[in-house]
Amino acid sequence: MFGFRGVLGLHLDRAAGPQVLGWRVTDQPPDTATLAARSRLLDAHNIVTVRDAAVEWTTLVRYRHATAGPLWRLVEPMHRVRLPALLTRAGRAHAATRS
Repeated sequence: MFGFRGVLGLHLDRAAGPQVLGWRVTDQPPDTATLAARSRLLDAHNIVTVRDAAVEWTTLVRYRHATAGPLWRLVEPMHRVRLPALLTRAGRAHAATRS
């Protein structure tokens, strides 16, 4: 997660309120959650949809500063690998609280 916080400067908050691994839950219609984080460089949203046994996510990044694009391209490959693992971890933690 260093890339998200260290390189992009995203503020991942583990404070009170609905969140998943520090990403704020900003919208939660049935079967979908929108997770948001921001920094002075960019705004990021992950839209996660669960249908049956499948999880689909869409990442939206809005650059707020000229350096954000090159930095995102640096972090994006890690994002593509780490996000599925993080979602799996969050799903297991959530399932454990329901048991």
